Amino acid sequence: KKYCLHLFVLTAVVLSGCSEDSVDFDNKAYTTSQQVFDDLYLRDDEPSERERIIAVRSALPVESDVNVTFDITPGMIDQYKAIYNDSKILPLPEGHCELVNTISTIKAGGVYGDDIVIKFTGLHNDDINPRKRYLLPVSIISSDGVAHLESTKTTYFILRGAAIINHVADLTSCRSKITWKGSAPAELASLNAFTIEFIVRNDVEWKGIRTILASEATVIRTADFILVTGGSGSEFPDGLIQVRYKQESDKWPDVVLDESIRAKAPGRLEPEGNKDIMPAGEFVHVAIVYYNDGGRKLYYNGEVVYETTPGEFQHELTAGPYDLYNKFDAGGNIDAPAQWWVGYDFAADRNLPGKMSELRIWKTARTSEEINGNNKENMIRIQNPENESDLVLYLKYNDARGGIIKDFSKNKSSVISCSLYGESPVDPIWTPTWIDFVSDFTSDYNY
Repeated sequence: KKYCLHLFVLTAVVLSGCSEDSVDFDNKAYTTSQQVFDDLYLRDDEPSERERIIAVRSALPVESDVNVTFDITPGMIDQYKAIYNDSKILPLPEGHCELVNTISTIKAGGVYGDDIVIKFTGLHNDDINPRKRYLLPVSIISSDGVAHLESTKTTYFILRGAAIINHVADLTSCRSKITWKGSAPAELASLNAFTIEFIVRNDVEWKGIRTILASEATVIRTADFILVTGGSGSEFPDGLIQVRYKQESDKWPDVVLDESIRAKAPGRLEPEGNKDIMPAGEFVHVAIVYYNDGGRKLYYNGEVVYETTPGEFQHELTAGPYDLYNKFDAGGNIDAPAQWWVGYDFAADRNLPGKMSELRIWKTARTSEEINGNNKENMIRIQNPENESDLVLYLKYNDARGGIIKDFSKNKSSVISCSLYGESPVDPIWTPTWIDFVSDFTSDYNY
């Protein structure tokens, strides 16, 4: 990728004051963009060689050729540390950067200069630690024919470690609305089996019903499919994972078809009453597999902790094929497509007060080997997801900005973040984190 930083040559007026930047000048070169760029991530799935560009131009045509000269200026690192109160950043080791050209010339009568190309190399080498941050200052050394603003002459490039997951979405104050695209409607309407995976963290103990994923059936009914924690009664205490599913033939009986699947954390003390909870303050990976015969299996951080067989529960859940796309009327007839939400079901107080990452829906029953594959890396990243034909939806929630949540599956469904009380845009709180391995789930990275 190439990124442009624009430098403008400005015809200035006489300014009052006594600072160096406010005395009389005819022309000045200065930067109009931010002075610090921190988008050079050190990770194995980013290229070892990358380029950035500083573009130079003038606000008005110049009367004669103007040469603006740049160079790498390690002496500016101390100034950066003082300005930004950042004592931990390190100088980029020698041999990892060069200026392909150092002079940008704006030709007489023109406004555009030559691009200054900055080439970074060897970013996977052993002398680069991906859990450190490095700084490279590039400064204007001289500019003939025009002056430059001393306060904006230096651009700082930060190279920093980035984990496989380096941001997660805090959904406490918003919900994600899914509009299915591509082949997703047909795939969801006839599923012989399916798997839902996600990474979630609750920073406080969840009370009552908290929704992870749901498809709303009607405004007066509960959901066709709902994945929540907690409940409203003693039968489903706070923290348990519940999965509900209604099919066309179920006709909405008086007793809601509930299945309580307990998330058992291996080695964790069980709270009073032998009830199992989702641990507060930790990321956990959860996978729930639905089989064609009606059986289900729950994985907790890659380990099977609960499984069911048909007939085990008083209110039996019907076997596949499953329809997760349509909603049905009271007579069991298809009414319209169901509306899917992440972090919401039926009411704002059923939101998800926590952080979400790596939400996936597969149209198959994933095996233990698939869930734990690639030395458990599959739990935190799917390589080449657009080539995974069974992947219906893949929201990394690693976007780090805005309210458009990218679907990395082949379907490219539309997912937007909006208010809990309407559909006005409300962005998630994009929270920096560090998850490279499953072992990182239980520890914060002080970066």
